[in-house]
Amino acid sequence: IYAVKVLNEEVMDRPVAYRNMVNSEKIAARFREILPVVAAIEFEGAQIQEASGTYYMLFPWVEGASVFPPDIDEIHCEMIGEILGKMQTANLSVEGIEQEQVEEEMNDWN
Repeated sequence: IYAVKVLNEEVMDRPVAYRNMVNSEKIAARFREILPVVAAIEFEGAQIQEASGTYYMLFPWVEGASVFPPDIDEIHCEMIGEILGKMQTANLSVEGIEQEQVEEEMNDWN
């Protein structure tokens, strides 16, 4: 009936990760009005739940199958193009979205 997503603890330890996940789910919930989007289920105003230091998200179960090369064809690409077009032309505003914070570079590649 449901799909449970356990969020990566190392990712969630990053200072902005939680806020970014919240923003992402708020945006997904708004897009659900015009696109075939599966957004996390909200409990008591939150899409992300925490238990014993581990973060979870719950989604309604959707039957389907993944498609991988070489089975991807022009029809799949057309469907993706239609969805991207609707996203680009949507005039959505999402309340409560906080400005994305820039993380410090974790590695000095020089």
